[in-house]
Amino acid sequence: MRKILTTLVLATLSTSVSWAAGPVDFNADFLNTGSVTAYDIALVLAGNETIDGTYNGGTSGYPHFHNFCQSTDGSTTTLHWQTPWDDATNSPVPITPGTTVHVGYSTPDNTSEVIDAFWTDQSGGRIPGGGIAITRGHIDQSGVTVSNSLKSRISISNLRYNVYAQAWPLAGLVGANEALIGSLLPLPGPGAVTLDPGQSVRLDFPSAVPPGYSAVVVFNEGGAEGAANALVFTQAAP
Repeated sequence: MRKILTTLVLATLSTSVSWAAGPVDFNADFLNTGSVTAYDIALVLAGNETIDGTYNGGTSGYPHFHNFCQSTDGSTTTLHWQTPWDDATNSPVPITPGTTVHVGYSTPDNTSEVIDAFWTDQSGGRIPGGGIAITRGHIDQSGVTVSNSLKSRISISNLRYNVYAQAWPLAGLVGANEALIGSLLPLPGPGAVTLDPGQSVRLDFPSAVPPGYSAVVVFNEGGAEGAANALVFTQAAP
């Protein structure tokens, strides 16, 4: 049984952002809510980001992306998951409207910032109208900051949290992980938050995360201009 530490948090909105460095895991369920079938998914991070692990699906019933490509132009880093596959039938699985896929990444620090995300077509190109509203939490010892680095308004809701003596593997940060989902607690404060571009919400812990523990923050996310709804997982051991 995992040892869990329960804490409470307070929420404040801000337009200034800062966070501490440290390893971080990011994972998300992406539900295609658009009207067009997609074939791949891409996340764009600010800067030349170091990625030391990815989750490519293939467990808990999620399609398995057979190809992953990381590229950078010096100012951004693009993570592109391609060729979703049903390993049970050994056949491709297009991401039709209503289909959920799950991807994620790990970095050795807490600075990765998602500035764009989108569905892609069979040629790997961006699908018009296929943008995805997505962000993640930046966790430190005293709390978490969720920032909107996109160019459009986003909404987050159903914010949940817990602290664990043993970190979850990257593949465990998924909506199908009943043990994790069942252990999460609602964060006190607003049930939903809307963030304009450049705005952030800060959730302060009343006490520091104990040394050696990992904090997990989970929330639902969407946007008026997005073609997906997301269930977002962030884990860090500050």
